[in-house]
Formats: sequence, structure tokens, C-alpha cells
Amino acid sequence: MIHTSTIVSTGATAVFSRSEQRVARILSQQYLDAAMRSPLMVGHLGAGFAALFNDTARQQVGVGSPDHLAVTDDGSALHATKMHGVITLHAIADPTGKVVAIAAALSATATGGSAHTSRAGELLLVPHAKSWLIGGYDLTVVRDPGNGAAPTTTTAKATP
Repeated sequence: MIHTSTIVSTGATAVFSRSEQRVARILSQQYLDAAMRSPLMVGHLGAGFAALFNDTARQQVGVGSPDHLAVTDDGSALHATKMHGVITLHAIADPTGKVVAIAAALSATATGGSAHTSRAGELLLVPHAKSWLIGGYDLTVVRDPGNGAAPTTTTAKATP
């Protein structure tokens, strides 16, 4: 995965600390691993998937929930052999310069033979206790079975 980061502040000079960047990169990567890599390469959601989300977002992404198929590749028929992606972090600071949210823009593609799945959009990372969780998302996933059938597109959006 390729990672880059920026910060936006409307007031005081803001600092997107290395520790905040590290936590945000790890959380974003854990999401891609649990929601996309594990289902497409192993056949089921990765361990700890639900724990990546705050309580509100978790209700929207669970099995059988409205956004489950856009946020995960759970139940996909694709057996991926390769996956690559890019994560770009954008910290959002309040007028005092404190980072209050992080937008993790992501783009990832998994392939297996001629079939592929691509997911793009943003995860909104929000403070939780002394760390961060996914509190919102705006994602689009395109699944191309690679057999001549038309690709399908699924989108989901949730804000805290």
C-alpha cells in the first residue's frame, strides 16, 4: 500500500503527528485487510472487522445491514490472487489546531484471473477514547466477474 498525508486547519497551525498518522494508516489497512483481502482471499471477513467501527457505523455494516455489501466483500465468489491499493490521509483540525477527524481516501483493487473487484472512496476516522475508529464512510465498489457479464456497482454512505 502507498500512503500519503496532509492536514487542513481553519485556525491555528495544526500538526498531524506521526503517531496519529501511524494509527490512521494502521486502521485503514486493517479495514482493507478485514473487509476486502480476507473475504476475497480466504473466504470470510477478517477477525476484528466490527471492532474497527464506532457503535453507530457498526450498526450499518454488520451482516444483513443496508451497507454490508458495499463496505465488505463478504460472500464474494471472487477468489483473488493479487491486491493493491493506495491510502491518502487528510487530517481535519479545529480552530485550535487539534486534529478532530481524519479522512482516509482509499482505492484498492483485487484480481483473480480475469475477474476483479475495485473499492474507492473515503473512511471517516473519528476519535474514540485514546485512539480512532471508523465513524463514517463513502464507498463505491465495482465487481466485474470477468466472464462477459456486466460489472455491478454498489455504493454506501454513512456520516457520524
